[in-house]
Amino acid sequence: SFGGMTAVKVCMLDNRCKAGISLDSGLPSDYASSATNTPLRQPFMFMFNEAAGYNRNNILRSLKNTAYGIVVQGTTHIDYTDLYLYSPVLKFTQVLGSIEGDRMVKIINAYTVAFWDEYLKGEISLLLDGPSLDYPEVTIDAMNH
Repeated sequence: SFGGMTAVKVCMLDNRCKAGISLDSGLPSDYASSATNTPLRQPFMFMFNEAAGYNRNNILRSLKNTAYGIVVQGTTHIDYTDLYLYSPVLKFTQVLGSIEGDRMVKIINAYTVAFWDEYLKGEISLLLDGPSLDYPEVTIDAMNH
């Protein structure tokens, strides 16, 4: 989550940043309040856990760039880490969501590659256009400014 906010900040401050992705974070706390902040202009994809997904529209509307808000059902914040790979015991706690870890890795990889392909390579990705039969647990909203 700190990495996602850092990615936003880097793209705001450095025009070499062509696009960015945040795994389950919001905007930096000073995003809207600082008069010296340069708005985020690069395409950006935010992936949210199920509980935080309610906030995606607020985040997307506050931006001036092309932005995606993706919510994966059955997830918590920890599902966006690789902790499940290290301890199968976590599956039996309430730290992880109901989604299987291997499934979550496939989802993150698929959407990340689709986003990078479209915005760094210029290859159109149908996965970013809306619901997918391959990933029915994913809800995607796009805002084009």
